[in-house]
Amino acid sequence: MFFKHCVRVILLGLAVIVLNQPTTATQMIEIIPPPPVPGESVQTLYTESRPAIEPVSIFDAPEEKNLGVDVRLWHSDLAGQIDSRGMNLGLSADTSISAQSSGNLSGSWQFADNTQLQLDYFKFDHSGHTNRNVTFDNRNYAAGSTIRLRNNIFGLGLSHILSENDEGSFKLLYGFRFSQLNTKIEQSFAAGIRAGELDQNIGMPYLGVEGTARLSDNAGLTGSARFFDFDKNGEANRLSDFDLAFEFGRDYQNMPASQEWYGVLGYRYFMLHDESDGNSSRVVYSGPVLGLRGKF
Repeated sequence: MFFKHCVRVILLGLAVIVLNQPTTATQMIEIIPPPPVPGESVQTLYTESRPAIEPVSIFDAPEEKNLGVDVRLWHSDLAGQIDSRGMNLGLSADTSISAQSSGNLSGSWQFADNTQLQLDYFKFDHSGHTNRNVTFDNRNYAAGSTIRLRNNIFGLGLSHILSENDEGSFKLLYGFRFSQLNTKIEQSFAAGIRAGELDQNIGMPYLGVEGTARLSDNAGLTGSARFFDFDKNGEANRLSDFDLAFEFGRDYQNMPASQEWYGVLGYRYFMLHDESDGNSSRVVYSGPVLGLRGKF
């Protein structure tokens, strides 16, 4: 037994000497541990002579972003119909109203693992002249009368993630849209001004979906659709909101940053139709959008 222990000590010493010798780039040295003594195993010797090396990650995992903001410029036409107090006016056919550019602001906050709070606001102020005689509220307005349509629309809702991976995501949307719609017609006379005005406060729920897809390292596609349709006592209440856009930005999956910025180029269609108190208003906004999207 004493002889075996001496042999083992000599072999370990030789191994240490070999390890300390310089080697050239072409030399290959294989270190073989001494044979085990009774009560030891080859696995035990290898474990003692070779310390474990933990893998080191070169890139940090991307930090999850909980806040988002979207600022866009929306260039939209105005179409639809106003039918109220004896006036039946087609906004695109019976007026000279032209397209207008307006800001569109939206934001999101992910307050739970799969749920986001979404806010959205936009406004339009279209004006032009009538192309024919119009009667409103028992008053006659000649062709060329000023027509103005102002609309402030605010959205509040939630989005729930149904599926998400590196290639994209799919979400369920639900919430409310609130609209303050003002229609005003005005004609000037030598003796003064004749004017008529209609105010409508409209609120509607919606249900929809939203999807994103990665097209390449620096480009993606986003799209959403919100919809509501309900007839009550013959009165129509409808909402349609479709948004499709390309998203351009650097590859944040491989190059993480505390803030993410993307360019947005797309198209949006929005229709709101409300009938209440004998008044019917249907407004349609549609056109290209250009903007900037950030995540924090």
